[in-house]
Amino acid sequence: MLAREGERLCIVGVAGSPSCSVKTTSSGYTGGRVRECEHAHVSGRGLFMEEQLAELERRGVAFAADEVGRKEGTCGDS
Repeated sequence: MLAREGERLCIVGVAGSPSCSVKTTSSGYTGGRVRECEHAHVSGRGLFMEEQLAELERRGVAFAADEVGRKEGTCGDS
């Protein structure tokens, strides 16, 4: 409703999430129990966020997207 009136949506993702990241996702996790340093953070969107933002673009909905949380380093490095 607000989007139809010209309002811009603000989408907030989670840095490093394989599903909900906007700029920094995880790569290398193969499933099962999470273990220390099992993955790396890489540039890219998470799967859910990729689909959600593509659908907003397809529908012509104005939005801004950013993420919160830790972004730098991998496996606990700063």
